[in-house]
Amino acid sequence: VAHFGSFVPTFANGTEIPRTVFYLHHILAYDSVSGDFVAGCSDERTNWGPDMLPYPYRLVLKPHTTVRANGFHMNSLKDYDIEFYITYKVLYKVHVPTDPEVRVVRSLVYLDNYSTPGGQARNSTHVRTRHNTVPRDMVLVSINGHLHQGGKRLILEFDDKQRVANDGNVIAISYNLYNDKMKCFWDCDIACPYENDWPSQWATTTAYMELPLHAGEKLISTAEYDNSCVWHAVMAWWFGFGWSGEKIGAPITQ
Repeated sequence: VAHFGSFVPTFANGTEIPRTVFYLHHILAYDSVSGDFVAGCSDERTNWGPDMLPYPYRLVLKPHTTVRANGFHMNSLKDYDIEFYITYKVLYKVHVPTDPEVRVVRSLVYLDNYSTPGGQARNSTHVRTRHNTVPRDMVLVSINGHLHQGGKRLILEFDDKQRVANDGNVIAISYNLYNDKMKCFWDCDIACPYENDWPSQWATTTAYMELPLHAGEKLISTAEYDNSCVWHAVMAWWFGFGWSGEKIGAPITQ
């Protein structure tokens, strides 16, 4: 898999459901055998994986692999039930035998859920820090964050201040990009009075690199949210892909 595509919620007849009618917080899909993250989709962002994995790095699904999707907060915004379907487009490349061999990546996922305390000045910042451990040796290829409405940025760095990354010891900074005019999708009755500062659709930036990580290294993830309001059940998640040495499709020489 090279690109994690886009999705369209539709009615049973195939017509697209208006965003004012149906809300999909997110669907996350995992390889049912390895448990690795594969892809996701959401009304708040256009993409959960990287925009495009740079060749020769590819997520490889083995034949007959089952990808299991889990949905969260799929709500009708009207006073009636909705039967919906998700069409998800995934782009892939058939490997040509004369091409360079593919470097098989696996996912790297860090999850943190909480609520911000709020009650501070408009556009003030709440900071939350969490520690994570690198699970295996790898070359980190891409990583992007996930923040909810009110989120500002997510920073990932080595705990060792002397460890060289991309900017000092900083591995990546993922920013929320706000690209909508809708005030909110859910919990609108308790929405922040400054919700116009933070419209409801957002997407975070992706960082690309070839950075070696070593099993057991300690990482620090720092999330920054607006602290003027109480943002309920927010997320500070990282979705990355790293290569640990596996290759397939060695080129055929004439």
